Amino acid sequence: MRKSMILVLLLLAPLMLQAKEIPGTIHVDGAPMAITVDNVYPFPLHQVHAEILSAPRWLAFDRYSYQLGTLARYDMRTISFDYALVEAARGQEGMVEVAFFDEDENAFDYQFIPVKAPVQVATDATLHVFPNPANPEATIQYQLQSPADVRVDIYNMVGQHILTLYDGIQQAGAYRLQWNGRDRQHNAMPSGIYFVKLVAFESEQTIQQLTRKILLQK
Repeated sequence: MRKSMILVLLLLAPLMLQAKEIPGTIHVDGAPMAITVDNVYPFPLHQVHAEILSAPRWLAFDRYSYQLGTLARYDMRTISFDYALVEAARGQEGMVEVAFFDEDENAFDYQFIPVKAPVQVATDATLHVFPNPANPEATIQYQLQSPADVRVDIYNMVGQHILTLYDGIQQAGAYRLQWNGRDRQHNAMPSGIYFVKLVAFESEQTIQQLTRKILLQK
């Protein structure tokens, strides 16, 4: 009887707010910012939505809210936000504050995400994807104006890493890579939107970064 009463009280009580600071700094280099929320309660949460409450002035998001719908009990979901860096972002650090609300506008999760911009963002690299839409292969073409330590990656819509296409030193010049629509385990990826990200470290203080969207159709 006592256990049943305790359970009823727990279910009727307001949601206990979780507030946590994400360990480690996210280096905002152009890839979508992935944020994970989990429902720790033994009941579903409905009409869940995320809101970016505050962010550094040098970080401009394409949207500041995200509708998740129903979050099943003990479920975990990852969402992503696209953003742009303004010129004044060089070397800046700050904090992004995100809150998750239920259908009654109760905040059940707060996250404080440390972010840091590159010291210098160069813009003389180029990046192109064709054909786009891809069915199912895409050619990724880019050009470097100076030698750099280059990494080219594929991400999905929620910012999860799919595949590294290249990781190493390259001299100045034009390069082409092929993506066959598969992940690093050679599994065929479903149709949808993906991102190719080029990051080129010219020195410890200079980074070139470009991101392009790929629409994969099968």
